[in-house]
Amino acid sequence: PGPEASNPTGMTVYNGAIYFSAEEGIHGYELWRFDGANAELVANINPNPVLDGVDPIHHSNPSHFIVFDGILYFVADDGTHGEELWSYDGHTVSMVADIWPGPVGSNITELVVFRDALYFTANDGEHGGELGYSVSTLWRLTPEPEVSFRRGDPNADGQGDVSDAVSILLHLFGGQTGAVACEKAADLDDDGFLDLTDAVSLLGVLFLGAPAPPEPFAACGLDPTQDDLSCGTH
Repeated sequence: PGPEASNPTGMTVYNGAIYFSAEEGIHGYELWRFDGANAELVANINPNPVLDGVDPIHHSNPSHFIVFDGILYFVADDGTHGEELWSYDGHTVSMVADIWPGPVGSNITELVVFRDALYFTANDGEHGGELGYSVSTLWRLTPEPEVSFRRGDPNADGQGDVSDAVSILLHLFGGQTGAVACEKAADLDDDGFLDLTDAVSLLGVLFLGAPAPPEPFAACGLDPTQDDLSCGTH
């Protein structure tokens, strides 16, 4: 508001809205979107406060926006890792990889989608430093393949029994994250979260004649809904 400019840049259409970088005078240059009616801050990626005389440290400066495999990718600086590759899936903003580990940015540029992969140039601090020069090299990001699974068999032993409910409880309350081999298989109600209701639901199916959970249940298949739960080989 007022006479200062917000300098919106990087306008990119994603999921029916326009995403861009802008400054509103409080958070620095951060990720914003406009849905045709309202403009709103999506995430304050760099939470560092404004310091007099050192103003740039509170900007994440999102740039190089591109949509790939249903996800919005861009370059940003969270104030800890330097400029690295970030993504937004419509719900969560997260760093994809700290290519140059530590506070130094990897200098990512030239993001291009080609043959089912996202290509870009980057510097990991190890490759491309010939003759004392800091040279970026070619990198590629490919989507993780979808894995078939059977809901109700989170320990992936091929059986749906009480041991699966126990594995969910050990995962949730016993600190044994390895007890669940496939989080998607443990999500009995297919709500995208693992909690006590999933273990209770499985016990109800096994012993109380409760209705079968959402597919894939009778046989292995792909997850019909998108979520952030993981699943290794099943």
